[in-house]
Amino acid sequence: MPRTARFLYLILVITTVQQSSSQSQTCPANFIPLPASGKCPATRSCRTTGGCCGSCSGSGGQCYAYTFGDTCSSTPISCPANFDALPSDVTGSRPSGTCPASRPYQTDKGCCGACRAEGNIVMAYDCGTRCSNSPGPGCSSTVPGTAAPPPSTVPGTAAPPPPSILPNLPNTLGWGVSCAAFDGLSGSSGGTCTCKTTGWPFATGLQLECLGQISSDLAVGLRMDMQVCQDPMSFTPSIMIPGTGSWQQGTPGNTVNIPTGVNLPLGAGGLDYVITMTGRADNIKLTATVDACLFSACTPLLTLVQIEDQSLGTCAPPWAVPLIAIVSGLAVCLLCGGLVCCCRRRKTARQADVSGTQLREVASAAPYDTRLNEAFLSATGPSTQVPIAPLAAINTVPGFPVFGADGKPMPR
Repeated sequence: MPRTARFLYLILVITTVQQSSSQSQTCPANFIPLPASGKCPATRSCRTTGGCCGSCSGSGGQCYAYTFGDTCSSTPISCPANFDALPSDVTGSRPSGTCPASRPYQTDKGCCGACRAEGNIVMAYDCGTRCSNSPGPGCSSTVPGTAAPPPSTVPGTAAPPPPSILPNLPNTLGWGVSCAAFDGLSGSSGGTCTCKTTGWPFATGLQLECLGQISSDLAVGLRMDMQVCQDPMSFTPSIMIPGTGSWQQGTPGNTVNIPTGVNLPLGAGGLDYVITMTGRADNIKLTATVDACLFSACTPLLTLVQIEDQSLGTCAPPWAVPLIAIVSGLAVCLLCGGLVCCCRRRKTARQADVSGTQLREVASAAPYDTRLNEAFLSATGPSTQVPIAPLAAINTVPGFPVFGADGKPMPR
């Protein structure tokens, strides 16, 4: 190879290695690589010097992963008890919004409280002449004269079970799981989740769907069929392939990593869904993230759902469902038996009524006139004035024997 060609080849190799080295750089958690357009999306408008996009621009131009009201943060911030959280965006941040009338005062972290004290400090309780963060006599966690908004109902929550012969038994015994733990997840997750329960007469599982947006052109989504009353718990996932809108079902388990086959720009790796569910129904931990994975290292880009140490409810004992099924079956049999007897009684009553009607019709008919029969018999009967032929004449046929009354031939 000529010396000039060899030199050009070495320059090309060095340039390629440098480009590969720069492309392998990954972004911090909840940051995304700079899109090919060269502009960060509105939800992550802060651009780092390393070519990543974050939610909040702090002092000195430093970028942070989250925005909570007027506060930049590298980690999620939840609202305290008796505070309402502002709506979250796809990054899991609470950048802005309007507080409800019952808790109209907004903190610098995107939370809403009932009372504002001196120094613009928002507290949880309105105690008339003062504000407090602790309950007490005359204190209210909402503005006097208003009521707290009802608990948010997640769209898609399962309808109540069909009418049963024991309709209040699940509520009375307190068995069954619910979707309550997935209400108000804006403080810790960037997905919009809907939930519904499965199983009857006691809810034993949940169906969860969470949707999110990594960038303006990359939508993600996760569906989980969760069997939380099994030991151990498990789920069957289905994931949305970013950029296509199509869904792909994964393998059941309790810790799942599902590659999407979608590669991020600038060599930041591929997109994977990482889902982990541990614990029990009364103390569950669930985390589902969309990660940028390069080789064996994964960096979360978006947290779709995250709950820790939450109770979904109490699972019914193993014997409860068979017992309810047996009792329900017996009750149905008794009910159906009663209906059959009732139907038979009504049918017998109808038949008796028809028979009585027929008898009454016969009894009420005109009396039979026997004189008609007498006239008919007198008209068709033999006249006493017409001689009757002798028996011998009747029984005699030329050429044939004549039989007597005893059935024997008579001599001629």
